[in-house]
Amino acid sequence: NGKMGWADGKGAKARFNSPQGMCIDKEDTVYIADYGNQRIRKMSKEGEVVTVAGSGEPGFAPGHGQLARFRGPRSVSVSQDGIVYVGDRENFRVRKISEDGYVWTFAGMGKLGGCGDDACEDEFCGPTRRLSSRRVMEGEEFF
Repeated sequence: NGKMGWADGKGAKARFNSPQGMCIDKEDTVYIADYGNQRIRKMSKEGEVVTVAGSGEPGFAPGHGQLARFRGPRSVSVSQDGIVYVGDRENFRVRKISEDGYVWTFAGMGKLGGCGDDACEDEFCGPTRRLSSRRVMEGEEFF
């Protein structure tokens, strides 16, 4: 509706605060990195917007759904099997949201950098661009 804020709902009832990255899954659900609200949202084909994860307060915390905290989610991607990946820019991490809604760190140590051999020990310089679900690697598998 053109008004900044935070509200889940259908159509013009939904509000965002600086939405950044978006992607569409195989069910045509749109996932949105709602940067200003520190949340990951999804919108159904019918236009219903709901919060997938994020408390709305900036920070860093793993957890289910709205117990998790982000600090600047800028990009989002969904794998073929429904796993959501988030570029959590100011936490210098790539976060993973499982199908049951649990958010945890997929890669990054939470500090500015750019080196490391192990994904959880990697340092990032603020992941901000599109995460490609076809190029995200977990173990030996691409999806």
